[in-house]
Amino acid sequence: MILKKGNAVIALLLITACLTHVVAEFVFVISKGKGVSTDSIGFLAGIVMTLAMTHVLVSILIITVFHDNKVKILYPRSNVRTILQRVSGVLMLFFLFLHMHTSARLIAHADAGTGYKLLNYMIMAFFFAMVFLHISVSFSGALVTLGAVESMQKKRMIDRIVWVIAGLFFLASAVIVIYGYCSMIGG
Repeated sequence: MILKKGNAVIALLLITACLTHVVAEFVFVISKGKGVSTDSIGFLAGIVMTLAMTHVLVSILIITVFHDNKVKILYPRSNVRTILQRVSGVLMLFFLFLHMHTSARLIAHADAGTGYKLLNYMIMAFFFAMVFLHISVSFSGALVTLGAVESMQKKRMIDRIVWVIAGLFFLASAVIVIYGYCSMIGG
């Protein structure tokens, strides 16, 4: 249980770092590079990566070594949420490595044409969709694990709020990708 609580804390720190990184990228793009330095964005990305890899390793440890099959399901639809959480987590990791090199790919292939750019934009959109899906299905669970939320009514309310916020951040990420990369490389 201590490991699960520690992982919940890591997950909440990761969410905070991830959202801060998105906001920094958004400010960078909207201000055309004047609002936030690339060094700051890189530093934030390093924090996100460190927390993400720690969260992944601890999650794998919990699932494979310390998972208790006798635990009763305490709230409805938890199996669907667990499946979405794990699938989005794995897909997010795969697309994270593509995400990390998108700028370099687009700049190196600036003359590759619309299809190539569109493919990269779709990869980025899918990555962000997995990030915000993972946050949406995981956030209230982390709060439950930490004992901060004890009633189903509060949990549902938090879920609704998180879904709205995640949707807004997903739209902000779309602005970053489309507006940002189009202004960087043209087209």
